[in-house]
Amino acid sequence: MEIAIFTGDCYNITKSEKCTSCDSQLKTIKRQKNDYIKTYSQQLEVLRNSLEQFQETFIRKPLKEIDQAVVQSHRRAILRKECNRLKKMKSPEVDSLEFPPHLLVDDQHGFLFCQIRKVSSIAWRQALDKIIARDSDGSKKLRRLTAYNKTEQKMRLREYKKFLFVREPMMRLLSAWQDKFVNGFEKPMYEKMVAKYIARVREAPYVPKDDINVTFAEFFGYISGFHRFLPNSTSADFHWQTYNSLCKPCAVRYDFIGHFENILSEANWILKELGIKHFEWTSRVPSVSYNTAHAQFVTLSAEQRQALYDLYRTDYDMFGYSIDKFWHDIHLSKK
Repeated sequence: MEIAIFTGDCYNITKSEKCTSCDSQLKTIKRQKNDYIKTYSQQLEVLRNSLEQFQETFIRKPLKEIDQAVVQSHRRAILRKECNRLKKMKSPEVDSLEFPPHLLVDDQHGFLFCQIRKVSSIAWRQALDKIIARDSDGSKKLRRLTAYNKTEQKMRLREYKKFLFVREPMMRLLSAWQDKFVNGFEKPMYEKMVAKYIARVREAPYVPKDDINVTFAEFFGYISGFHRFLPNSTSADFHWQTYNSLCKPCAVRYDFIGHFENILSEANWILKELGIKHFEWTSRVPSVSYNTAHAQFVTLSAEQRQALYDLYRTDYDMFGYSIDKFWHDIHLSKK
């Protein structure tokens, strides 16, 4: 059997005779080639358009902006998943889906902010006050959501962007203890607030003028089990109240969830997404060191540490923090 191949002269592979079917085969190849080029050109145009759209969306943005958008999407997904789980369980954590009345409203830029104490709350308030005063020529100020009627509240919750910043829950708790019971200017007021409880725990007489020096272990007892001694009091101070109870993230669909640990980069990115121009977040909010955390949490027993985690478990689950990582970071075992 003779097999023909195509060379520049279109000769048979076994004979010197010219292949009789060469012309028709060449025409077929040329037609197939033209069809291929046409199809390829069409596909190339589609690809070019797709690349231009991709560049418009991502490539022309700095890599950090792309990363931030991905991080925010991931955090929202974690929050929604946990909210759905709690709702299916009919958990008391989400038994009330009322909106938090203390949300700060910026009508100039169209956003709501849930202010959380011990998560750079003062720095945020100062920055937002400065921004709205600058961009409104002083004609507008931040207002609480309660300053509006029900219809106005619903409109803002529906149409405005919403954001909050959270922090590793145990580090926030430790910061609250340091600020209110160790070296903060409000120490006398907070010591007076817990004085009767501390007197019961220490089995010592209550002397109002004494400098109590509340230990971290005593602080833990106050926020976790004080009701056994003082049934008519409340430990729900907003400096250590849970993020869930403060900001109602299962009722309010937050567009941006910032982490205190990355505040310099995340604050600037979120402000830009809110349409705020020519403002750079530069506040470096001091944080508690891991060595300090170790020194205080080691004074709690394993059972007490577990009990403390149980109080803030929902915050951990909602906002992507890990208690195991925290124990590892401060060099403490769960047991």
